[in-house]
Amino acid sequence: MKVKGGGKLVLLTCTAIAFEVTNALSSTTSDAANMAKARLQQSLSSLAKKMTISPEVVIPEPSDPTALLLQATEVTKMSNTLRSKAKANAAFISGSINSVKAFCAEQETARGNFPSPLPVIYCTSSIAEESKPDMTELADAGISGILWTFLGGSAIS
Repeated sequence: MKVKGGGKLVLLTCTAIAFEVTNALSSTTSDAANMAKARLQQSLSSLAKKMTISPEVVIPEPSDPTALLLQATEVTKMSNTLRSKAKANAAFISGSINSVKAFCAEQETARGNFPSPLPVIYCTSSIAEESKPDMTELADAGISGILWTFLGGSAIS
């Protein structure tokens, strides 16, 4: 298979996999996974055939202790802005689990309101076992999906 223009080959897996891996016997977990999958599919399509906005946000891990304290506040502000002012349909997030948790927690505050929470897709380029993100922790944080980039975005031939 060859990808033209050196594009990325990505695999989008809904949290159904993460939920099913953590607890395959729980029906409520499976229901939550199905709900996350449905929200994600709905957000990535447009009924009016108009362009949708789904930004990719990279949140670096700060090394300064002061920046570490202020980061959660800024992530919360950005999360609210993406939902209410930018009218995004979904958010693709790269960064630490703590920043993903802060982003997802702010999105959950909008549950039952307009605009509703954005589905959060966690982005990673690592599929190596030692640096792979913990699926259970990501699912508990509230993500709706995972996006893996293969071969660092280079062409597949």
